[in-house]
Amino acid sequence: METVAVVGASPLKDRYSNKAMALLESYGHTPVPVAPKHETIEGKKVHAGLLDIPEKIDTVTMYVGVPRQEKIIEDILELKPKRVIFNPETENVQMDVNFHNMIMTNAQILL
Repeated sequence: METVAVVGASPLKDRYSNKAMALLESYGHTPVPVAPKHETIEGKKVHAGLLDIPEKIDTVTMYVGVPRQEKIIEDILELKPKRVIFNPETENVQMDVNFHNMIMTNAQILL
């Protein structure tokens, strides 16, 4: 199964990022919460940023709005995951330029 970084993870049960973590885990994946303001979410250690995660990340799923994405995008480019998922209201039209090289190396970019 895959290790999935959930960027913008929330401890609030009604947030989609929290629901996504539970669903990912139910399918056998390993969700890794990324949120600088929390220490643990759903019993999992929270990482302040993508580059703080020691495990290899297969997928990044984004729950952070465009105004807060610049550093995250830079980290994704350095991390080079196989797949990046921009969830509703996180779609970034500028990402086309930033992710050109990732697309050319067979990464899936899902909007």
